[in-house]
Amino acid sequence: MLEVCEVSKRYHTTLAVDRVCLQAQPGRVLGLLGPNGAGKSSILRMITNITHPDTGEVLLDGQRVTRETQANIGYMPEERGLYRQMRVLDQLVYLGQLKGLTVADARERAHHWLQRLDAEDFADKRPRDLSRGMQQKVQFALTLISHPRVLILDEPFSGLDPLNAELMEAVIRERCEAGDIILFASHLMERVESLCDDICLIAKGQVLIHDELQAIRAAHGAGLREIFIEQVRTSEHPSAEEGL
Repeated sequence: MLEVCEVSKRYHTTLAVDRVCLQAQPGRVLGLLGPNGAGKSSILRMITNITHPDTGEVLLDGQRVTRETQANIGYMPEERGLYRQMRVLDQLVYLGQLKGLTVADARERAHHWLQRLDAEDFADKRPRDLSRGMQQKVQFALTLISHPRVLILDEPFSGLDPLNAELMEAVIRERCEAGDIILFASHLMERVESLCDDICLIAKGQVLIHDELQAIRAAHGAGLREIFIEQVRTSEHPSAEEGL
């Protein structure tokens, strides 16, 4: 169980996250939704222990997340973090070693994930020579290299064509069926509706809805996009539709 408990985060005078509580469970996909600037990325960075909450805590299996728990978490940020002039395979092996793998194990897993993501042809290429979508697949492979128990994905489908988006969705489903905890933030409502078991809707740093997708649909009697716009408008957020 991954738990975010009464977490708040302030940047100078801006309260980005305001007493947020949410849960993500093994074998289920939690979609984190909200307009631009709602606080989604701030929450993901606190879960991964990149930044620390001002108040509250993040728990993994009842224990507060620390530098040590990062070995169990795979984080795919919205901003690409690839070394532009380093070969793709070398990057995968290097990160695998940072996660505690031997060179041999890291190389074996790197080839596995490149093959699974239909990206083996890019093993000897450098990210600067790849398209935006291909870079996204490489970054996803980096996220998976250590076989983490928790996957944190920030806009994972950005830059992908429909075929590669379907491939990534299939891999996410596989990891879900294997019992991983998966939390992802996205603006793509069709992907959220097809992939997520649970939804957490955030606006102005606060949770508006946190429930199973089917329960949300039953309670509101509308599509997810309509529910999203209505809830954010009700919260008096000025950019309800801007982030869609």
